[in-house]
Amino acid sequence: MNEREKVAWILRDIRTLPTLPHVAVELLRQSERAETSLSEIALLVEKDPSIATRLLKLVNSSYFGLRREVASVHQALMLVGLNNLRSLVLSTSVMDLFDQKGQVGQLDRGDLWKHCIATAITARAIAKDTRMMDPEVAFTAGLIHDIGKVIVDRYLHPEFVEIVALMEQQSCTMRQAEGEILGVTHPEIGLHLTTHWNLPEVLRECVAYHHSPNDAGTYGTEAAVIALANEMSYELGHGYGEAERPLESDQIRALTRLSEERAAALRGQLLETIESDVSAVAQHSSDHAH
Repeated sequence: MNEREKVAWILRDIRTLPTLPHVAVELLRQSERAETSLSEIALLVEKDPSIATRLLKLVNSSYFGLRREVASVHQALMLVGLNNLRSLVLSTSVMDLFDQKGQVGQLDRGDLWKHCIATAITARAIAKDTRMMDPEVAFTAGLIHDIGKVIVDRYLHPEFVEIVALMEQQSCTMRQAEGEILGVTHPEIGLHLTTHWNLPEVLRECVAYHHSPNDAGTYGTEAAVIALANEMSYELGHGYGEAERPLESDQIRALTRLSEERAAALRGQLLETIESDVSAVAQHSSDHAH
Protein backbone atom coordinates (compact mmCIF):
# COMPACT_ATOMS: atom_id res chain seq x y z
CA MET A 1 0.00 0.00 0.00
CA ASN A 2 1.59 3.30 -1.09
CA GLU A 3 1.33 6.56 0.86
CA ARG A 4 -1.63 7.90 -1.12
CA GLU A 5 -3.59 4.66 -0.62
CA LYS A 6 -2.69 4.69 3.07
CA VAL A 7 -4.01 8.24 3.52
CA ALA A 8 -7.19 7.38 1.63
CA TRP A 9 -7.62 4.33 3.87
CA ILE A 10 -7.14 6.41 7.04
CA LEU A 11 -9.69 8.97 5.81
CA ARG A 12 -12.18 6.40 4.49
CA ASP A 13 -14.64 7.00 7.32
CA ILE A 14 -14.76 10.75 6.74
CA ARG A 15 -17.77 10.99 4.47
CA THR A 16 -17.41 14.66 3.70
CA LEU A 17 -13.98 16.23 3.73
CA PRO A 18 -14.22 19.98 4.38
CA THR A 19 -14.59 22.13 1.29
CA LEU A 20 -13.38 25.62 0.52
CA PRO A 21 -16.11 28.17 -0.23
CA HIS A 22 -16.93 28.45 -3.93
CA VAL A 23 -15.63 32.03 -3.97
CA ALA A 24 -12.20 30.95 -2.69
CA VAL A 25 -11.85 28.16 -5.27
CA GLU A 26 -12.97 30.46 -8.10
CA LEU A 27 -10.66 33.22 -6.93
CA LEU A 28 -7.68 30.86 -7.04
CA ARG A 29 -8.60 29.81 -10.57
CA GLN A 30 -9.32 33.31 -11.87
CA SER A 31 -6.28 34.93 -10.27
CA GLU A 32 -4.07 32.56 -12.27
CA ARG A 33 -5.58 33.85 -15.52
CA ALA A 34 -3.94 37.03 -16.81
CA GLU A 35 -7.10 38.32 -18.48
CA THR A 36 -9.24 38.45 -15.30
CA SER A 37 -10.31 42.02 -14.45
CA LEU A 38 -10.46 43.58 -10.99
CA SER A 39 -14.21 44.09 -11.43
CA GLU A 40 -14.78 40.38 -12.09
CA ILE A 41 -12.85 39.47 -8.94
CA ALA A 42 -14.74 42.04 -6.84
CA LEU A 43 -18.10 40.72 -8.06
CA LEU A 44 -16.99 37.21 -7.15
CA VAL A 45 -16.05 38.21 -3.58
CA GLU A 46 -19.26 40.21 -3.11
CA LYS A 47 -21.27 37.03 -3.72
CA ASP A 48 -20.16 35.80 -0.28
CA PRO A 49 -21.29 38.44 2.27
CA SER A 50 -19.46 36.76 5.15
CA ILE A 51 -16.11 36.78 3.36
CA ALA A 52 -16.69 40.29 1.97
CA THR A 53 -17.43 41.65 5.46
CA ARG A 54 -14.41 40.01 7.05
CA LEU A 55 -12.23 41.15 4.18
CA LEU A 56 -13.24 44.81 4.61
CA LYS A 57 -12.65 44.59 8.38
CA LEU A 58 -9.17 43.22 7.80
CA VAL A 59 -8.31 45.79 5.12
CA ASN A 60 -9.44 48.57 7.49
CA SER A 61 -7.45 47.17 10.42
CA SER A 62 -4.11 48.44 11.70
CA TYR A 63 -2.48 45.55 9.84
CA PHE A 64 -2.74 47.54 6.59
CA GLY A 65 -2.47 51.00 8.14
CA LEU A 66 -4.53 52.70 5.40
CA ARG A 67 -5.27 56.38 5.96
CA ARG A 68 -8.88 56.31 4.84
CA GLU A 69 -11.68 53.84 5.37
CA VAL A 70 -12.30 51.35 2.60
CA ALA A 71 -16.02 50.93 1.98
CA SER A 72 -16.23 48.56 -0.98
CA VAL A 73 -14.61 45.32 -2.10
CA HIS A 74 -13.64 46.93 -5.42
CA GLN A 75 -11.95 49.79 -3.56
CA ALA A 76 -10.17 47.29 -1.30
CA LEU A 77 -8.95 45.41 -4.35
CA MET A 78 -7.56 48.59 -5.96
CA LEU A 79 -5.72 49.50 -2.75
CA VAL A 80 -4.29 46.13 -1.70
CA GLY A 81 -3.97 44.38 -5.07
CA LEU A 82 -5.15 41.07 -6.42
CA ASN A 83 -2.46 38.94 -4.78
CA ASN A 84 -3.14 40.40 -1.35
CA LEU A 85 -6.87 39.95 -1.84
CA ARG A 86 -6.38 36.31 -2.77
CA SER A 87 -4.42 35.72 0.45
CA LEU A 88 -7.00 37.52 2.56
CA VAL A 89 -9.97 35.67 1.07
CA LEU A 90 -8.20 32.36 1.60
CA SER A 91 -7.31 33.27 5.18
CA THR A 92 -10.94 34.07 5.98
CA SER A 93 -12.02 30.83 4.27
CA VAL A 94 -9.44 28.59 5.90
CA MET A 95 -10.21 30.18 9.28
CA ASP A 96 -13.58 28.42 9.30
CA LEU A 97 -11.83 25.04 9.36
CA PHE A 98 -9.93 25.85 12.55
CA ASP A 99 -11.59 25.13 15.88
CA GLN A 100 -10.49 27.99 18.13
CA LYS A 101 -11.51 26.56 21.48
CA GLY A 102 -10.27 23.87 23.80
CA GLN A 103 -7.08 22.03 24.55
CA VAL A 104 -5.79 18.55 23.83
CA GLY A 105 -3.16 17.71 26.41
CA GLN A 106 -0.83 20.68 26.50
CA LEU A 107 -1.81 21.89 23.02
CA ASP A 108 -4.19 24.84 22.70
CA ARG A 109 -6.20 24.87 19.46
CA GLY A 110 -6.09 28.65 19.19
CA ASP A 111 -2.30 28.44 19.16
CA LEU A 112 -2.37 26.35 15.98
CA TRP A 113 -4.23 29.10 14.08
CA LYS A 114 -1.77 31.70 15.41
CA HIS A 115 1.16 29.45 14.45
CA CYS A 116 -0.20 29.20 10.89
CA ILE A 117 -0.66 32.99 10.66
CA ALA A 118 2.88 33.57 12.00
CA THR A 119 4.26 31.07 9.48
CA ALA A 120 2.34 32.83 6.68
CA ILE A 121 3.63 36.29 7.66
CA THR A 122 7.19 34.96 8.01
CA ALA A 123 7.00 33.11 4.67
CA ARG A 124 5.87 36.31 2.95
CA ALA A 125 8.83 38.20 4.48
CA ILE A 126 11.33 35.51 3.39
CA ALA A 127 9.85 35.43 -0.13
CA LYS A 128 10.11 39.22 -0.45
CA ASP A 129 13.71 39.17 0.77
CA THR A 130 14.94 36.25 -1.36
CA ARG A 131 12.62 36.72 -4.38
CA MET A 132 12.47 32.93 -4.56
CA MET A 133 8.67 32.81 -4.81
CA ASP A 134 5.62 35.07 -5.02
CA PRO A 135 5.17 36.60 -1.53
CA GLU A 136 1.39 36.10 -1.52
CA VAL A 137 1.68 32.48 -2.63
CA ALA A 138 4.14 32.10 0.25
CA PHE A 139 1.60 33.66 2.64
CA THR A 140 -1.14 31.29 1.45
CA ALA A 141 1.13 28.23 1.70
CA GLY A 142 2.21 29.22 5.20
CA LEU A 143 -1.40 29.65 6.25
CA ILE A 144 -2.44 26.14 5.18
CA HIS A 145 0.82 24.23 5.78
CA ASP A 146 -0.53 22.46 8.91
CA ILE A 147 -4.06 21.82 7.66
CA GLY A 148 -3.40 18.08 8.09
CA LYS A 149 -3.23 18.60 11.88
CA VAL A 150 -6.68 20.21 11.79
CA ILE A 151 -8.11 17.22 9.92
CA VAL A 152 -6.63 14.71 12.38
CA ASP A 153 -7.96 16.68 15.38
CA ARG A 154 -11.43 17.18 13.91
CA TYR A 155 -12.10 13.90 12.15
CA LEU A 156 -9.81 11.42 13.92
CA HIS A 157 -10.03 12.99 17.37
CA PRO A 158 -9.48 9.86 19.55
CA GLU A 159 -6.29 9.16 17.59
CA PHE A 160 -5.25 12.82 17.92
CA VAL A 161 -5.57 12.57 21.70
CA GLU A 162 -3.32 9.47 21.58
CA ILE A 163 -0.81 11.31 19.34
CA VAL A 164 -0.55 14.25 21.76
CA ALA A 165 -0.21 11.88 24.74
CA LEU A 166 2.58 9.97 22.97
CA MET A 167 4.40 13.23 22.18
CA GLU A 168 4.29 14.18 25.85
CA GLN A 169 5.31 10.72 27.06
CA GLN A 170 8.19 10.14 24.66
CA SER A 171 9.21 13.75 23.87
CA CYS A 172 8.93 12.88 20.18
CA THR A 173 7.81 15.03 17.26
CA MET A 174 4.19 15.12 16.15
CA ARG A 175 5.11 13.37 12.91
CA GLN A 176 6.79 10.54 14.80
CA ALA A 177 3.71 10.13 17.00
CA GLU A 178 1.39 10.30 13.96
CA GLY A 179 3.41 7.61 12.23
CA GLU A 180 3.18 5.41 15.31
CA ILE A 181 -0.59 5.88 15.85
CA LEU A 182 -1.92 6.44 12.31
CA GLY A 183 0.78 5.19 9.97
CA VAL A 184 0.58 8.51 8.08
CA THR A 185 1.60 12.08 8.95
CA HIS A 186 -0.09 15.48 8.83
CA PRO A 187 1.83 16.61 5.68
CA GLU A 188 0.55 13.50 3.84
CA ILE A 189 -3.01 14.16 5.02
CA GLY A 190 -2.59 17.83 4.05
CA LEU A 191 -1.56 16.78 0.54
CA HIS A 192 -4.68 14.61 0.28
CA LEU A 193 -6.91 17.52 1.30
CA THR A 194 -5.27 20.15 -0.93
CA THR A 195 -5.53 17.72 -3.85
CA HIS A 196 -9.22 17.24 -2.97
CA TRP A 197 -9.56 21.05 -3.10
CA ASN A 198 -7.81 21.11 -6.48
CA LEU A 199 -5.34 23.75 -5.26
CA PRO A 200 -2.35 24.71 -7.48
CA GLU A 201 0.59 22.30 -7.41
CA VAL A 202 2.89 24.82 -5.70
CA LEU A 203 0.55 24.94 -2.68
CA ARG A 204 0.14 21.16 -2.62
CA GLU A 205 3.93 20.64 -2.58
CA CYS A 206 4.49 23.28 0.10
CA VAL A 207 1.96 21.54 2.35
CA ALA A 208 3.31 18.07 1.60
CA TYR A 209 7.01 18.88 2.02
CA HIS A 210 7.20 21.64 4.64
CA HIS A 211 9.24 19.23 6.79
CA SER A 212 11.21 17.71 3.92
CA PRO A 213 11.76 20.22 1.09
CA ASN A 214 14.53 18.07 -0.40
CA ASP A 215 11.87 15.49 -1.29
CA ALA A 216 9.66 17.96 -3.20
CA GLY A 217 9.33 17.73 -6.96
CA THR A 218 8.93 20.91 -8.99
CA TYR A 219 8.65 23.29 -6.05
CA GLY A 220 11.50 22.35 -3.70
CA THR A 221 12.63 25.96 -3.27
CA GLU A 222 9.11 27.09 -2.37
CA ALA A 223 8.73 24.20 0.09
CA ALA A 224 12.06 25.28 1.65
CA VAL A 225 10.72 28.83 2.14
CA ILE A 226 7.75 27.38 4.06
CA ALA A 227 10.04 25.01 6.00
CA LEU A 228 12.21 27.94 7.08
CA ALA A 229 9.17 30.08 7.93
CA ASN A 230 7.73 27.22 9.99
CA GLU A 231 10.96 26.91 11.94
CA MET A 232 11.31 30.67 12.42
CA SER A 233 7.75 30.94 13.75
CA TYR A 234 8.81 28.76 16.70
CA GLU A 235 11.79 31.02 17.30
CA LEU A 236 9.42 34.03 17.19
CA GLY A 237 7.27 32.53 19.95
CA HIS A 238 4.47 31.10 17.81
CA GLY A 239 5.11 27.37 17.81
CA TYR A 240 2.51 24.64 18.14
CA GLY A 241 3.62 21.64 20.17
CA GLU A 242 7.31 21.47 19.52
CA ALA A 243 9.84 22.68 16.98
CA GLU A 244 10.04 19.96 14.35
CA ARG A 245 13.18 20.95 12.55
CA PRO A 246 12.77 19.69 8.97
CA LEU A 247 16.49 20.03 8.17
CA GLU A 248 19.44 21.75 9.72
CA SER A 249 18.95 25.51 9.46
CA ASP A 250 21.93 25.97 7.15
CA GLN A 251 20.54 23.36 4.75
CA ILE A 252 17.17 25.13 4.55
CA ARG A 253 18.86 28.48 4.09
CA ALA A 254 20.97 27.02 1.29
CA LEU A 255 17.78 25.96 -0.51
CA THR A 256 16.27 29.44 -0.09
CA ARG A 257 19.60 31.21 -0.75
CA LEU A 258 19.13 33.17 2.46
CA SER A 259 22.39 33.98 4.26
CA GLU A 260 22.71 33.55 8.00
CA GLU A 261 23.11 37.32 8.32
CA ARG A 262 19.95 38.06 6.32
CA ALA A 263 18.01 35.41 8.27
CA ALA A 264 19.08 37.05 11.54
CA ALA A 265 18.11 40.50 10.24
CA LEU A 266 14.70 39.22 9.09
CA ARG A 267 14.13 37.56 12.45
CA GLY A 268 14.90 40.86 14.18
CA GLN A 269 12.47 42.79 11.97
CA LEU A 270 9.72 40.21 12.45
CA LEU A 271 10.19 40.16 16.23
CA GLU A 272 9.16 43.81 16.33
CA THR A 273 5.87 43.34 14.48
CA ILE A 274 4.87 39.66 14.67
CA GLU A 275 2.64 39.96 17.76
CA SER A 276 0.55 42.84 16.42
CA ASP A 277 0.38 41.35 12.90
CA VAL A 278 -0.70 37.89 14.11
CA SER A 279 -3.31 39.45 16.40
CA ALA A 280 -4.68 41.64 13.59
CA VAL A 281 -5.09 38.74 11.15
CA ALA A 282 -6.45 36.37 13.84
CA GLN A 283 -8.96 38.90 15.15
CA HIS A 284 -10.31 40.20 11.86
CA SER A 285 -10.34 36.91 9.95
CA SER A 286 -12.31 35.34 12.81
CA ASP A 287 -15.08 37.96 12.92
CA HIS A 288 -18.35 36.22 12.06
CA ALA A 289 -16.61 32.83 11.80
CA HIS A 290 -18.72 29.86 12.86
